[in-house]
Amino acid sequence: MNSRVVLFLLIVLVFITSRIFSQPSKLQKDVLDSTIQFTRININNISTSFSNNGLSDYNFNGVKGFRYPKDFYSAGFWWSGLLIGGKVNGEIRVSGTSFKTSLVPTGDKKIYRVRRDYKTGNLSPEINDGEGTEIEIRKKYETDWHNWPANEGAPYDDKNKNGIYEPEIDIPGYPGVDQTIWFRAIDFDTTQSRSVFGSLPLGIEIQATYWAYNLSGPLGNTIFRKYKIINCSANHLNDLYFSITADPDIGDATDDYVGCDTSLSLAYSYNAFNYDAVYTNHPPVFGFLLIKGPIENNQDLKLTSFNFFINTDSVLGYPQIGSYENGALHFYNLFQGKTKDGNYYRIPHTIGGGETRYPLSGDPVKQQGWVDGIDFPPGNRSFGLSTGPIELMPGESTEIVFSQIAAGGYEGMSKNGAIDSIRSYSLTIKNFYKASLDSTTSIDHKTNNLPSEFSLFQNYPNPFNPTTTIQFALPESGKFNLKVYNILGQEVVTLIDGEMNSGIHKVNFDAGRLASGVYIYKLVGSNVNLSKKMILMK
Repeated sequence: MNSRVVLFLLIVLVFITSRIFSQPSKLQKDVLDSTIQFTRININNISTSFSNNGLSDYNFNGVKGFRYPKDFYSAGFWWSGLLIGGKVNGEIRVSGTSFKTSLVPTGDKKIYRVRRDYKTGNLSPEINDGEGTEIEIRKKYETDWHNWPANEGAPYDDKNKNGIYEPEIDIPGYPGVDQTIWFRAIDFDTTQSRSVFGSLPLGIEIQATYWAYNLSGPLGNTIFRKYKIINCSANHLNDLYFSITADPDIGDATDDYVGCDTSLSLAYSYNAFNYDAVYTNHPPVFGFLLIKGPIENNQDLKLTSFNFFINTDSVLGYPQIGSYENGALHFYNLFQGKTKDGNYYRIPHTIGGGETRYPLSGDPVKQQGWVDGIDFPPGNRSFGLSTGPIELMPGESTEIVFSQIAAGGYEGMSKNGAIDSIRSYSLTIKNFYKASLDSTTSIDHKTNNLPSEFSLFQNYPNPFNPTTTIQFALPESGKFNLKVYNILGQEVVTLIDGEMNSGIHKVNFDAGRLASGVYIYKLVGSNVNLSKKMILMK
């Protein structure tokens, strides 16, 4: 054979091989990492995936992400803020999850899922999602039930009100719900954060609780997402915003619109027509509802802004992943209700003109106000809804609750009927949460009130080298000790042993003489026994 022909064939073979066996993307590497685990909420009309590094609604190991009843795509939770003090004063940072994540699992690095009725309930949703046999699925539920990380902050129904999780008595998961997922993750990995957002991390820990009900009606079409946000850094975080972003891709991704309802704090995506190539004559509507915003100055913050993305437009296109100037700084503008160029959204002159932080907030059913389609044809849309700003000092935390809702998507329900349904569902869900679930208010450690319960907060920074701060809250005075143990349970150092007044206390811990590794710190008193893990990295 001619040597040139052989050379040509070798080049083709190398090219084909490189295409087939090419290295996975960063997102695929995240998913394939042995520390990354995923599971699903699938007890009602929605089935979707979550991982312990914060990714959600994404295809893991070939199993589709968000389905209702067919495939949507991806959503993520973001935060951004200004760092105050020292060398980082005034620096803007952005972190979180989208198509990629800057989070890494923390604590025991597991993602947990429980069902109240796992022993007798119908497991066909899990089986249909390829989770294994009925015996295997029940065994996994049982394992998570008995190992539920209540000591790390996972919620549970404390049946005998003794403050201790007892798997034979108590029910793990958000009290009163049918299926719950819980995990912890933190943004502290510099390389990973820069590859996603072009920004250094903020040092925020997320404790995520997702839950759903096995019901019909609005609660059967929604998933609740509760985020506890803890400042585990040594930095004062100011102008801190939080945002849910989504790339819905409702059936055929090329014919979508988006909008928001400011009276409900709802952002949603819908089909431009009454026909979709995937859903045919009954395309559904997908949305995110801000149910409970963070607390700032004793106020429950509402929707701050709505933003949308059209990738064919230079101003409204998605910010550049991995770039600080064209990524992180642009996202910070978006969270404040501005476009990437730092200006507020310009209302079309045909409907009055002016500026707004809430574009596309008109009524698409009545075709009143600014609705999608006035300026751009239908296409592949993404959207985000934001709340803030707040400030968090080191060790402080707050909580935010969203719900993820779907409506329509079945025979006889038009596009406009689905839009009306998701707005009606949103009002019902908000009222339900307020009446039935809002027993735990957002944590605001900036108030001067005495603590109402014992709390041991995550040390900050964490991981640390070699110093860190441990903060705890005492609702009453008494004798307490705060000790540090190694992973074998051996006492390393006593930080406090004696009488303490009620209030919030901070203790500095210098681990300069200790080896790198995982350590446990415990707060013990006559009415309290709390512990948390921390990581020393030298």
